[in-house]
Amino acid sequence: AIFTLKQELSYAEVLKNIEHYSDILGSMTDQRVLIISENRPEYIYSIYAVWRSGGTVTPVDYMSVNDEIAYIINDCAPAAVFTSAKLLQKVRDSIAQTEKDVRIIVFEDILQDKLERVPAPLDFDDRERTALLIYTSGTTGDPKGVMLSFTNMQANLEKLAEAGYYTEDEVVLMILPLHHIFPIMGTVIAVFAGGGATAIAPSLNSADIMEMMQKARPTM
Repeated sequence: AIFTLKQELSYAEVLKNIEHYSDILGSMTDQRVLIISENRPEYIYSIYAVWRSGGTVTPVDYMSVNDEIAYIINDCAPAAVFTSAKLLQKVRDSIAQTEKDVRIIVFEDILQDKLERVPAPLDFDDRERTALLIYTSGTTGDPKGVMLSFTNMQANLEKLAEAGYYTEDEVVLMILPLHHIFPIMGTVIAVFAGGGATAIAPSLNSADIMEMMQKARPTM
């Protein structure tokens, strides 16, 4: 399901990690959860864990300055944020600029869980629930939060399936950062919905991309 330069993760492993991250989150019904991170498997676990816990995924560009992150925190009042150790201080400083109480979950602090039970399949009963809140500045003014439902995503998935994209044989190379809807849909959600694999390029450096291509042999 996921390739990195250092590991290959099966769907069973991905599901176990999603379940584990969801357990750590607890109930997030009608709450927003920020993800501020570089592209990595933990980002993907976090997306599905937030949904499993009943929350709305709010991905934020990890290259944003503190003022921009603080603006989003003030605007959507998230209950929690997933981030990496590398970005922890930036996240702390950004939260400090607000009066919000936001729980920080650092990927490197999450112990690997030896989940014995078989995770339940991912299913979402309320298709009109807001799945993603994606901030975009457009051309002018402050960033606006765009609300996308599971129905919105499903409409994309159905058309892609009709066109013959994203079969279980597909290996998709992830290059773009996951705070945009295009890479979230195109290199995670559509891939997993079709049963294929996603290969995470470690950076935009051409040598890194070529090394990942040699390892994963992407088809898309």
